[in-house]
Amino acid sequence: MRTAAAVVLCSHWKCGRILRRWRSSASCTALCVPKFLTSPARVLCLCPKDSTVSPEPSLPKILETRHKPLLKTPKGMNDVEPWNVALRQRILSTIIACFERHGGQRMDTSTLERRDVLTERYGDESKLMYHLEDQGGERLSLRYDLTVPFARYLAMYNPGRLRRYQLGAVYRREQPSASNARLRQFMQADFDIAGNFTPMGPEAECVRIMHEIFSELSLGDFVIKVSDRRLLQAIVALYGQPSNTHCGVCATIDKLQKNGWPAVKEELVQRHGMPSDSADRLGEMIIQKGGEEVLQKLIVDPNLQGEKAQKSIHDLQLLFSYLRILGVSNKVKLDLSLARGVDYYTGVVFEAEISDSRDKVGSVAGGGRYDDLVAELHPKGKQYPCVGLSIGVDRLVMLAAQVEPVMLQKSITEVVVASAEKGFLEERMHLLAHLWDSGIKAEMMWDKDPSLLRQLQWCEKHGVPLVVIIGSREQATGVVGLRNIALRHQEDVPLVDIVAEVKKRLQQT
Repeated sequence: MRTAAAVVLCSHWKCGRILRRWRSSASCTALCVPKFLTSPARVLCLCPKDSTVSPEPSLPKILETRHKPLLKTPKGMNDVEPWNVALRQRILSTIIACFERHGGQRMDTSTLERRDVLTERYGDESKLMYHLEDQGGERLSLRYDLTVPFARYLAMYNPGRLRRYQLGAVYRREQPSASNARLRQFMQADFDIAGNFTPMGPEAECVRIMHEIFSELSLGDFVIKVSDRRLLQAIVALYGQPSNTHCGVCATIDKLQKNGWPAVKEELVQRHGMPSDSADRLGEMIIQKGGEEVLQKLIVDPNLQGEKAQKSIHDLQLLFSYLRILGVSNKVKLDLSLARGVDYYTGVVFEAEISDSRDKVGSVAGGGRYDDLVAELHPKGKQYPCVGLSIGVDRLVMLAAQVEPVMLQKSITEVVVASAEKGFLEERMHLLAHLWDSGIKAEMMWDKDPSLLRQLQWCEKHGVPLVVIIGSREQATGVVGLRNIALRHQEDVPLVDIVAEVKKRLQQT
């Protein structure tokens, strides 16, 4: 029996990708349709009997795309494009300058950690970690944050007092959301103070650091919320919750802003076994927000006279007094519902939000005290008090793109070397090398004879401020044309002075 080539193509009429190919009988008029085709009627049968389709001649061309991969980034992960890098570098420069102004020393830890180091440090968040298969006898995971790897470092090396900062990617297997920059791979910038210090001093400095960074970035009005895990746990205990559930209840309360009270109450009742009326009274307690006047009410509350609650309230009062001295208390408010989602926080916690952004991206920075984390990892359980903060760099990039959309197309090039005439490729190269030797960020079009209009239009599109133009007239008189793209103003400058004049103009722009 005669056979012929048969091909099943994608059901979308514009797509020529092969879904399946095999040999079929020439008498066959109906091919077996794969289950994944949503529109079987659109399957094309390339049999010789079908006079409407050319069979064999078109197959080699179509088959070229058969094994090509699907071109997309993994879910929740993005490529960092040039405009994104430029914005990110600006933001990181501000962050790094602030960290170093406060004595921070830069360090890095491994992207991969042993799984036993990371597990049980994050409570409910542990399910969001990426685990690797056994690698030569080691069970590894991608780091969830930069804090636990730093605690592992402290437990291993015992460096004493340390002010450290770190920049790096972290990985979380959560549901991505483009609207609030919730990704599965994103960059964090951390600053931590490790060692024993005056109570509330490191906390006040961390709040001051956040205030400095967000003030300098000017991405919108911001607020820094503070609370204390000890106070929240004392409040939770008032409603009959056993101590071994306090971390879980705090993690649930921390979802209040994101999920709303009905969802939080439902989780408190169904998951943590809290009676409905107790949950309502707890809700009334934790919605309190404000300044030191709230602390004045809490310190005389007859239900909060225990040692743990009183110590946390006194510490918060001391923190507010330090923040007044440091000149940042105007941007700080107490929020009793703030808990931070992970389990390792043991005292004061804080969180920063940009309050007037177009998209509600949630917190852009957070942190707090974690006194027991190093002890959990140390072989002898040595206590190592720490306070730290973490800044979500990708969320700041998203906000910066809204505030300064012009930056999206801006090149880092400062000068383009151009010519209005043909035959000046080598002259442009000589001038370009001279600018490079002087430390100026310069480039030129490597086309042999590009038109001057095209070169100027490229500069306008990419935000290059200056153009140096050379031609036969300029070459004969020992000058070059220096053009300001924004002002569309051009004047002749002696070739020997071009470097000094370019640097002068760049300072002015």
